Amino acid sequence: MRSFLVKDLIMYRKILAFNVLAILILCALSRYPSTDALGIIVWTGGFMMQCIQVDSRGRADVLLNSLPVTRRSMVVVRYLEPVVFGIFGFLLVDLAAAAAVTFRFPLFQPMGWIHLGGIVIGAAVWSIVMLPIYYWLGPAFIQYLVFVFAFVFSAAAVVVRSLGALHAVAPEPIPSFVHAMAMGNAGAWLPALVVTAVLYAASLALSVRLYERWEF
Repeated sequence: MRSFLVKDLIMYRKILAFNVLAILILCALSRYPSTDALGIIVWTGGFMMQCIQVDSRGRADVLLNSLPVTRRSMVVVRYLEPVVFGIFGFLLVDLAAAAAVTFRFPLFQPMGWIHLGGIVIGAAVWSIVMLPIYYWLGPAFIQYLVFVFAFVFSAAAVVVRSLGALHAVAPEPIPSFVHAMAMGNAGAWLPALVVTAVLYAASLALSVRLYERWEF
């Protein structure tokens, strides 16, 4: 599985470099850690879809299926990629924030473990929703859904900022569960992580079954 991740890093290094630059510019302009986290979530899903589309145009699946690897392993790697790259984006922005503080040029705001948890859950949602659709309908339908989900996550960024402003003047309208997660309450985070893990496992099993039906 690690070799598949390395393969994608090598094959898509130019795309990755462009996306890294884009996320750094976005985070430098936003200066809100929550908005930065949502931007990273959008980036992870977009990067995953770019990899799938390039693989589809190059018929990489035909080549990979001629190698002594299982289709289950190939699907698992696809599911892991958004989470791995989401963590990478989190570390990248936090390192940039530390460097900015060192050089007294605070362009970036550091994120905490709450933001990391949100990134992991958000990146997992990309896999949970998008990959079964991909393995069911194929890559032609994915490119349209990417724009829809990117719009949804962008709208979510506006909602998060609005909730933050609303909470400053009137805490009562904020849903208690959302507020508890924002405050790092373990009682709120544990159910969210458990539900995400269950859906993640179910989605993965479904995608494996769908991909095993593909014919090349």
